[in-house]
Amino acid sequence: MKKKLLFYVCLIPLLMSAQYDYISKLDSLNKKARYHYYSEKDSAFYYYRLISEIANTINNDSIQIESLFNATGVASYHFDLKKMGENLNLLDSLVPRTNSINSDNFNYLLYFKGDYYLKLFDYGQSRACFERIIKNSALVSEVKKTETLKSLELVSYSFLGKIFLLEGKYD
Repeated sequence: MKKKLLFYVCLIPLLMSAQYDYISKLDSLNKKARYHYYSEKDSAFYYYRLISEIANTINNDSIQIESLFNATGVASYHFDLKKMGENLNLLDSLVPRTNSINSDNFNYLLYFKGDYYLKLFDYGQSRACFERIIKNSALVSEVKKTETLKSLELVSYSFLGKIFLLEGKYD
């Protein structure tokens, strides 16, 4: 009994130290990626890829998803549609299995899909994504709406207005 207790007492600090090392490393990589976000997309992609590798190592889907969303944001800003499409395919497999349909991540995925389709001039699919965010938001009471969902809903209306304008339906 004492040996087991001693084993666990010694093991817990080691596990906590390893966890702290990962958190510290992730924080450092995130700072570096944010520094390059708007100016050097390849550097930002590099740091977000390193974050994804750490997330895989520690088997943490939420860090993996956040890293992919950030990398997709970089790709969107720099109009890198190939990278955007690749990231969206990965997110399509990760987000639904780890989140409910009305989660912020699911709606954030819809936002990036809508942005992606808009950049491809596929207004129908883009509109469907933004309308889905608005419908998802309507299903949540005002008290339970997160700031993210409120922001995504507002942005969705703006994108729908832009789509209608581009289609010549809004003068």
